[in-house]
Amino acid sequence: AAFGFADFKVSDLFSISAGLRYDRDKISQDNVTEGTNPERTDSQVQPKLSLSLQATENMLIYANYGRGYRTGGFNQGDTVRYNADFEAETTDNYEVGIKNTYWNGRFVLNLSGYYIDFTDQQLYALVLDGGNGNILIGNFNVPESESVGFEAEMKLRASNWLDILGSVGVSKARITEGTSTVSTGANETIDVSGNNTPLVPQNSFSFGLESSFDITKKIRFNGNINLEGTGEIFWHEDNVASSSGYNLLNARLGFSFDNFTVNLWGTNITDTQYITEFFAQTFSNGGSDLAWLGQPSAYGVNVSYKF
Repeated sequence: AAFGFADFKVSDLFSISAGLRYDRDKISQDNVTEGTNPERTDSQVQPKLSLSLQATENMLIYANYGRGYRTGGFNQGDTVRYNADFEAETTDNYEVGIKNTYWNGRFVLNLSGYYIDFTDQQLYALVLDGGNGNILIGNFNVPESESVGFEAEMKLRASNWLDILGSVGVSKARITEGTSTVSTGANETIDVSGNNTPLVPQNSFSFGLESSFDITKKIRFNGNINLEGTGEIFWHEDNVASSSGYNLLNARLGFSFDNFTVNLWGTNITDTQYITEFFAQTFSNGGSDLAWLGQPSAYGVNVSYKF
């Protein structure tokens, strides 16, 4: 790879940044199972451009464009869901946003919107090899897809010992051109154009409190509590199987004594049940659906000493 980047300050308020990167990847595979030794070479030029305007002392407006790239590669072999190899993925990424500070820097509010145009987006699939009892995972390409979304984040210094943080994101990712093969029965190929891209949450949010203050001259408290929300997720290209949104509550309480630090922590405190991976039998060539549950509630203590 070779790359370069430059900044140009047009004026005290307006700046331009530009970059260029070139990647060339030569890939080979020694596939003992299939008895093959395929090779491929992928290359991509990736430009980047950023514009920023300091509209006021407390407001920055910006716009970015960048080409993204992820090399192609090889799978274990051909299956009804993917081929022996997969193509490189490229993206054209556009973003506009505004960053604001108020109240002498005690309140920060950032807003942004983005659009991503994918070519040969890489997705992965799980297939059960019934004859050998193996689980095979491989990548495949969606010819054309896109993602558009909006994000907002804020931080408020409510007092000298309390910070309030929050963020929200809304995403609409869809396949604009593509087909998929259902791997049971007659291995039917279906048109999935216009469907939601799998594994992408439709929305997300977080809300948290952070605190730090001296209890005594020798003991200091610091801790946080955070609620994280994940929206509906579609698991396959046909959009039949989906999981509803869920929220996870995490917390940490910390105490510092001279060189000692003790942290009490808990994750998924409400013991919410949720799914991190799901493969329907119609897409996994299996006799039943497969699901991986998320981590249940967990608690622990971390102790550290500085010397």
